[in-house]
Amino acid sequence: MRIYTHENRARLLFHLNAYSVIQISDLPAAPLWEISTRLLSFENRIVNAEFRIRWNAISPEPHDTIDELREALHQFIEILD
Repeated sequence: MRIYTHENRARLLFHLNAYSVIQISDLPAAPLWEISTRLLSFENRIVNAEFRIRWNAISPEPHDTIDELREALHQFIEILD
């Protein structure tokens, strides 16, 4: 499995139940993402808050096991500030 790590600025748009919807600020054509609100610190839970995120793009290969894929997906996104 190939894992490509990216770091970008994000902005919180709104909350939807237990999820928060964010937009990647420096990738204007990027789709909106739903992330668990638990990932955000209290100061980043304010609408229009900006913060940095580190996320992984995953490219599975035929020999990868389901456990390896689950582990990679578990480490998909990290809030940096």
